[in-house]
Amino acid sequence: MTSLFIPASAAKHCAKPGLQRLIFRSWWRPGSGSTRILASLLLSSAVTFAQAEENTSTLQRSLILGFVEFPPASYVDADGKPAGELLDLGQRALAEAGYSWEAKHYPANRLASYMGTGEVDLFLGISTVPGFEGNTIAGEKTIAHIELRAYAKGDAPVIERWEDLRGKTVIILRGYSYGGWIGEILDPANGINALEVDEHEQALKVLNLGRGDILLDYKSPVDTALRQVEVPDLQSTLISLLNCKFVVSRKTPQAQKVLTDLEAAFERLEEREAVY
Repeated sequence: MTSLFIPASAAKHCAKPGLQRLIFRSWWRPGSGSTRILASLLLSSAVTFAQAEENTSTLQRSLILGFVEFPPASYVDADGKPAGELLDLGQRALAEAGYSWEAKHYPANRLASYMGTGEVDLFLGISTVPGFEGNTIAGEKTIAHIELRAYAKGDAPVIERWEDLRGKTVIILRGYSYGGWIGEILDPANGINALEVDEHEQALKVLNLGRGDILLDYKSPVDTALRQVEVPDLQSTLISLLNCKFVVSRKTPQAQKVLTDLEAAFERLEEREAVY
């Protein structure tokens, strides 16, 4: 588990495979109470399988899991396939809940639009994305955290509120909400000169060229981009930890049931220490 993407709960150590086999042999004795334990586990698996069949038949199609380029949480790998820690979590939760799915990559603006129209059913991330309000329902459970940071060359930027950005040229990425600050950043009345770019690498290059005073971005994709773009004397300060949640399009059939099922599945995965 990389330190760039922060799980909602503390990481726990799993037993080594050899130890797991030893534990299994120590409690399994035919005719003992362990028989009842195994029967319980098999019954639980049968219930999960039955729920999977019910959910698949009820929905009658695969859910579209939309994601943006946000490594290492979500990205398209060298083979052109969806990858990333948050995507892996989402796919485990979907499988646990009994839904079939297809993961698709979109630019941030298009993803928000498609969540509104129902072309995308599910997103795992920040629920304050522009365009989500009124068009989606978000879960109550926090499944991960993402660090929002302010970056600058030279002295570490002192940014605690959006008002601290007044009078500055601020580099931002199109389609991101910045923890709900995006409305204030783009409002001309607030005296913030917003310079929009499309990619994290591009944002770092613009900052390095001195075309902006501050870069607002998220730690995990910036750390990944810094492997490709060198920015001497780069400093940053933490603005906030933003909550990631299951977000479902209101146009998805039985949207509330889908959300409830996913949160329940996530809780079961947590109990089995199978989240990360």
